[in-house]
Amino acid sequence: MTKQPPSKPATKAKAGLVVVYGLDPDNNPRAATFANVDSELLTKAVVGTDLEVYPVRSVALKKVAALLPQGQIDPSGQPVVPSIEVALYRKLFDLLAAADAAKANLRTSTAAPVPSGLPETWDGIAPGHLVIAQESLEYGWWEAIVLDRRGETLKLRFRDYPSLPKFTRSVARIGLLTAAAADGRATDG
Repeated sequence: MTKQPPSKPATKAKAGLVVVYGLDPDNNPRAATFANVDSELLTKAVVGTDLEVYPVRSVALKKVAALLPQGQIDPSGQPVVPSIEVALYRKLFDLLAAADAAKANLRTSTAAPVPSGLPETWDGIAPGHLVIAQESLEYGWWEAIVLDRRGETLKLRFRDYPSLPKFTRSVARIGLLTAAAADGRATDG
């Protein structure tokens, strides 16, 4: 009878280099890199936060990631992602938006987030509705899907750029769409 060698414990999958990024409740940018972190632990750490995890694969993203602080997971399992300068976040944001645009050219329409309808009034805005929100003065207004509503505060995600971070806006700072505008039809007003 031969002895079987002791089996090795299963190793956890490690994520390569990833960027964790998002906006804090005051819409201030935060981002950090995480290298060779247990991917299951990192995924659990960002659940329930407004943070997103994005793998660093392109050369351009590696260059921006090198400028970001190193993140960590604290003893309670929460991600520690420091605030960063707006200009650096803008570089990261632009790269991720370009990556989303490239993915949009490759994926089918069923892969994109689908809104559930259009609100008729500001009071009627609810999760799933499609609205427009201003990204910035420079970049203008874009379609966004309402993820959550708490009083007069909306949590949103840009419809055409799902890997960009969720963000918050006051109901007073968003616009409503008509069915004609959402379908891309021009109206004579």
